[in-house]
Amino acid sequence: MGKKKLIIITLIILQIILIKVFPQYWLIFISICVPMFVKILNDFESEVVSKNSIKVNKSNNLDTHFLFNAISTIMYYCRTDGNKARELLLALGDYLRYYLSQSEDDTKLSNEFKVLKGYLKIQESRFGEKIDYEIKSLEDDFLIKKGFLIEITYIALKEGLLKSKVGGKITVESKVDKKDLIIILIHDGDIAKYIDEYKNTYGEKFGYKLDGISKDGDKTELSLKIPINNVL
Repeated sequence: MGKKKLIIITLIILQIILIKVFPQYWLIFISICVPMFVKILNDFESEVVSKNSIKVNKSNNLDTHFLFNAISTIMYYCRTDGNKARELLLALGDYLRYYLSQSEDDTKLSNEFKVLKGYLKIQESRFGEKIDYEIKSLEDDFLIKKGFLIEITYIALKEGLLKSKVGGKITVESKVDKKDLIIILIHDGDIAKYIDEYKNTYGEKFGYKLDGISKDGDKTELSLKIPINNVL
C-alpha cells in the first residue's frame, strides 16, 4: 500500500510539472495518469498478497527505482528536447499501465515485448551510448509470465552492460522450435551466475528452461524455453 501511495504522489508531481512545461498537452497527461490513479485507489482495500505469491510472481512487481530514474530522465529532456520527453513519457505510461492495470500473472508475448521496447528506450535515453538494443519478436502470440522478460533484461543491464566502461548491446529475439517458444537474449557481459534463482523458481513452477552460455568471455547468451502449450 505504501508503495502505491508513493507512486500516486510521484505521478501527480510529474503531471503538474509536465503541464507547466507543455500546457498544450495537459489533456494527454491527465488521460494517462487518471486511469492509473483510479486503479490504484480501487486496489488499496482489496489487495491481499501472501509471501509465497510475492516470491513466485516477483517479476510482476513494479520497479520503483526504475520509475524514479525514468522521471529524472524525462525531466532532463523536458529542458533539452520536448519531442524526446513526450516520447519517453508515453513509454513510461505504457510501462505503468502494464503493471498497474493488469492483475493477471500471464500476459501476451506481444504485450511484454511492447513494454520491453519502451523500457529499453528509456534506459538508452538515460545512459546514452553505453546501451544499444535490438528487438526481434514473433507475430504469433504466446502466454508468458508478466514482467519475466523485463526482469531478465534488467539483470543483463545492471550486472552486464552498465558494469562495463564502454557499455554494449542487448539483442532480444523470439522463435518457435518444435514444442517450445524460445526467447534468446544476447548481451555484452556475463550474468550466468545471477539467473540460478530464476531457473529454480520458474523451472519448477511453470516448466521454463533458462540457460546461460558465456561466449568469448565478454558475451552471454540466455536461452529461455517455454512449452508451446502456452500459445493462444
